[in-house]
Amino acid sequence: MPLITPRPIRPELAQAYRSGGWWLDLTLTDLLRRQVKSCPDAPAMIAGDRRLTFADVERESDRVAAGLARLGIGRGDVVSCQIENIPEALILQNALAKRRAILNPIHPPYRAAEVEQILAFAESRIMIVDRHRGRGYPRTPATPPCIRVRTRRFDRLR
Repeated sequence: MPLITPRPIRPELAQAYRSGGWWLDLTLTDLLRRQVKSCPDAPAMIAGDRRLTFADVERESDRVAAGLARLGIGRGDVVSCQIENIPEALILQNALAKRRAILNPIHPPYRAAEVEQILAFAESRIMIVDRHRGRGYPRTPATPPCIRVRTRRFDRLR
């Protein structure tokens, strides 16, 4: 299936977005570091009884980014994940941004048949799932290595 090539944004529109403050010309990593510098102990995410500060997200995403680097994940690589909307998803998103890799989140209820097609289309380098998923996924040339992590700690990526 051919991909649609996006049209470039008209320069006058881009300038209007910048002057209006809607485009900051900052990366996700830049924005996180700005928050860490100005308010490191402020909550970045609260999920039930868990509270992550901006400093926590920076520290944990640095660790996960280092683990991704050891796996050879870098600029432009697609990393798929099938994890719930939990703090580790925020950490992974920031870690991938630090590696300049592309996050391909997969809806958690999807099963093997749907996931296999998504992985093949995305040309994912790796698939990250919580330790309870990924056992039934078919192993074909189209499916990347599957890393099962304990989502409360991301032990396998540190």
